[in-house]
Amino acid sequence: MAFQHLRPSDYLAMPWKDGGGVTEQIAIEPPDATLASGFLWRLSMARVERSGPFSRFDGYDRTLLMLEGGGLDLDFGGHGAVRLDESFRPFAFSGDWEANATLPRGPVRDLGVISDRARIRHEVRVLTLGAEPVSIQAASPAWIIALTGRCELEPQRVELAPLEAARLEDEASEVKGLSPDARCLLVRFEPVGRKMA
Repeated sequence: MAFQHLRPSDYLAMPWKDGGGVTEQIAIEPPDATLASGFLWRLSMARVERSGPFSRFDGYDRTLLMLEGGGLDLDFGGHGAVRLDESFRPFAFSGDWEANATLPRGPVRDLGVISDRARIRHEVRVLTLGAEPVSIQAASPAWIIALTGRCELEPQRVELAPLEAARLEDEASEVKGLSPDARCLLVRFEPVGRKMA
């Protein structure tokens, strides 16, 4: 797939089954996959409006990070509990776990990455950017999502504003900050068995 530059208006909005929030799907693989039909990986944002159970995804690995809001408490029963109250700090967990979410200080917005652990593994890193470029090798799909400030991708010469995303594949790129507060998220997907560069 060629280079893609997506804006929030390009994302697919879909309500949760229980009405507890709305998901904005950034991308899914394969592109015509659904949650019911099975998928390799998915990248999405969600606004959580009220406390309640998290969707369960057996056989998948998940990573979640807060974008905005007063915090999210996740109770995994016998697997423990965690409070996500720091923005842009990734937290990884198994989609097999039952999870119940509580909102201690009102609605939140989060970003989630999910992949089929039998076929795909994912890596999630937050990059604090300056004028010095950061190199990205994308032998398999890699995504850059701007979190704060503005960043620029080279050699594509594309600027990303907050929550805009770009897909890179089979090409070497560089990302740098265009503002003092520039931060972005790097998400990489690799087939199981292939070593990440």
